[in-house]
Amino acid sequence: MYDIIFNNANVITMDPSVPSARLVAVKGERIAAVADEDALEDLKTKGSRVLDCSGATMLPGFIDAHCHISAYAESLVTLNLSPRAGVRSISDIRNKIREHCVQVPAGAWVRGKGYNEFYIAEKRHPNRWDLDAAALKNPVKLTHRSGHAHVLNTLALEYVGIKDEAGDPPGGLIERDPENGLPTGILYGMSRYLAGKIPGFENEETEHGLELADTKLLSYGITSVQDASFSNNLKQWKRFESWKERNIFHPRVTMLLGAEAFADFDSQSYASSVAETELRLGGVKIIAGRETGSLHPSQTELNGMIASILAAGFQAAIHAVEEPVIEAAIKGFEYGLRLHSRADSRNRLEHCSVCSPCLLQKLASLGGMVVTQPAFLFYEGERYLETVPADQLKY
Repeated sequence: MYDIIFNNANVITMDPSVPSARLVAVKGERIAAVADEDALEDLKTKGSRVLDCSGATMLPGFIDAHCHISAYAESLVTLNLSPRAGVRSISDIRNKIREHCVQVPAGAWVRGKGYNEFYIAEKRHPNRWDLDAAALKNPVKLTHRSGHAHVLNTLALEYVGIKDEAGDPPGGLIERDPENGLPTGILYGMSRYLAGKIPGFENEETEHGLELADTKLLSYGITSVQDASFSNNLKQWKRFESWKERNIFHPRVTMLLGAEAFADFDSQSYASSVAETELRLGGVKIIAGRETGSLHPSQTELNGMIASILAAGFQAAIHAVEEPVIEAAIKGFEYGLRLHSRADSRNRLEHCSVCSPCLLQKLASLGGMVVTQPAFLFYEGERYLETVPADQLKY
């Protein structure tokens, strides 16, 4: 007996041998049959609910292979500083901060996300002094659209312990004014540092944002997500578990572990009462970059980390954007697989933004996967055309 039969639909099956159909029958929580309309009479029973789709197109649920659920939820309850929100200048950013400060008490954190220096009139990041002009009594943290640059006002810099003479943390860069050497408030590659210093959202704020995110994802047809946040750990796993148990987040979740959490990984701690079809562990996320001019982590460190991940039976998922970093990640895959050969390791390169054919061929030969973001072309296309060297644009 089939519980629901979707009939008279333009079904796109994603199966090359049978690319289309007109009917989908569901039993319990599974698709049990895909057929043409003439099979309807054979499939339906007295208890079957038949839905006439009137020729509408029906697709399998989409899988978002690289997202950040908590950050997305929080972005829906923070200041939206994206071009699509009408932000065209640093003055617009200041005005939004001023308006928000009126609504919160002195000392409360003000957070904004989505600004993009390429699409504002000044063609630069706002700095601490720009933000001070809008908020002297509230610490402010703005997050660039990429998530890999932040701007803090003076009060926020003091709060997180970045003094005038502060040195750069490992893998991070504190921008300084070339005239006086003072921190400008613009920080690169310091998400991990700031996460350990700035208080998180209250549960009520996060869960309100989560409900909004849940609705948006489902409205786009996204029924499964892979959370690739570098900070993912046991605490975040328990949050996902709680959200699933309370039925406030519906898409299936695969959570990648952050590299730090993997170092202390204990499989028993991640045992869950939630079905694995709803919540499971994926690979291990490593952030690799050259914000300071040299590779971080180093090639030797990266090789060792990847080998450890593969030895534990996980995928390695490396954040790699620039060609030298992509090359280093591929070398790491090669090293790890030499020590721990697997028939289907499916190691991941996250973003892989500038990659020549020879590197792609090498990655393919190692069974690696590219997890790319086509939407970046929509949001960043003009900037790429202006800033990426001409000989790299074709890649």
